[in-house]
Amino acid sequence: MKVYLVRHAESTGNLPEEKRPSDHVEINPCLSDTGLKQADLLGKRFAGTKFDAIITSPLTRTMQTTAAIT
Repeated sequence: MKVYLVRHAESTGNLPEEKRPSDHVEINPCLSDTGLKQADLLGKRFAGTKFDAIITSPLTRTMQTTAAIT
């Protein structure tokens, strides 16, 4: 059995305050532009991988990262 542990990609919450977008939501931030690129790279890394289960939180940044992988 293989287990993959993946942390969400960079979110707008990881950015310095002066670089956060005007629509930034502190409690549930989305991925930053860099985070979207990171998630895309993860998707390429896991392309063709068959998963029996994917467990993630319902937070936006984790759902965006997961969507790029599946």
